[in-house]
Amino acid sequence: MRGAECIFPSIYSSNHGYLMEECKKVEEAGFQTLHVDIQDGVCSSEISFGMKLVKLLRENSRMEFDIHVMLYELESYLDRLKGLQNVRAVTFHPQSLRFPARAAGKILGMGYRAGLAFALHDPVEQYGFMEKMVSSVLVCTASVDGLGNLYNPWSESYIRRVRAVFPTQDIVVDGNINAGNLKAVREAGATHFVMGREIFGASDLNGKIRELENILQV
Repeated sequence: MRGAECIFPSIYSSNHGYLMEECKKVEEAGFQTLHVDIQDGVCSSEISFGMKLVKLLRENSRMEFDIHVMLYELESYLDRLKGLQNVRAVTFHPQSLRFPARAAGKILGMGYRAGLAFALHDPVEQYGFMEKMVSSVLVCTASVDGLGNLYNPWSESYIRRVRAVFPTQDIVVDGNINAGNLKAVREAGATHFVMGREIFGASDLNGKIRELENILQV
């Protein structure tokens, strides 16, 4: 698997003043999956994109979308995703829900794959009962620290905990993933890598892709 296949550029870290151009840039560079955060500022620390903008991105890109929803009123919002084409997975945080399996079932019922997302303080072992419902688990590798949301090296031991609970699922890492920590999270068990600043901040995108592929040895 090439780096451009297992690395998901996060459009949230792009220049929003040139959103379509930024989307086209990573598509033309060979990336196949775009990571799209839908954040409400309540369940998450920031506000990102509404559904109108997500649909506009969908209309203007051939990449599949990896959708990460961080929403307080999650279940009432999920219906708005119905009919969205070329979606890799819809990933949500189960801790905020009384019935997380119901949300996963709703996602599956819309024809999408479901994913779970965890912060480093979350008790992942409590959600092993959902193993058969989900195809991927996202680990937030940076805490909301007020210092730039830096990568937390404790993520590597947490990834191993996730792998023990979800032995066959994809493990996606998201949170200041870059060339400096890519090898460590891969060796810990991560299979897919969300990158925002590392991709959209690169002065030489093709050179950055080659650097990352060398680290991944693909």
